Amino acid sequence: MFIYQYGILIFILHLLLSVGLTTHRLAKYPTGHAPGGLPAIAALPLPLLSWGLCILLFVDAVTDSPEECGVDSCGMAAMAAAILAVLTLLAYVAGAIAAFATRAFMSRNKG
Repeated sequence: MFIYQYGILIFILHLLLSVGLTTHRLAKYPTGHAPGGLPAIAALPLPLLSWGLCILLFVDAVTDSPEECGVDSCGMAAMAAAILAVLTLLAYVAGAIAAFATRAFMSRNKG
C-alpha cells in the first residue's frame, strides 16, 4: 500500500507543476496573446522523464541474456515499463487538461 501513496503524490505534484508552469508563462502575456500550445507543453516535463526511464528499463529488460533474467524477471520488468508508460500517458492527459483549465480561467479573469 505504501508504494501507491508515492504514485498518488507524484501524480498530484505533476498536476501542480503543469498548472504552475502554465500560470508562470501566462503571466508574461497580455490578454489573448498567449501561445495556443502552451498548456500542452507545460504538462510535458515529468512525462518525458518518465518515458525516458521506461525506454531504458524496457531496452535493458529486452536485451538481457536468459542467464541474467532468472525466472521471468526480464518479462516482468518489460511489462512494468509498458504499464508505467501507459499510466504516464494518462498523467500527461490529466496535466494537460488541468493546464488548459488554468489557461481558460486566467484568460477569463485577466483584465
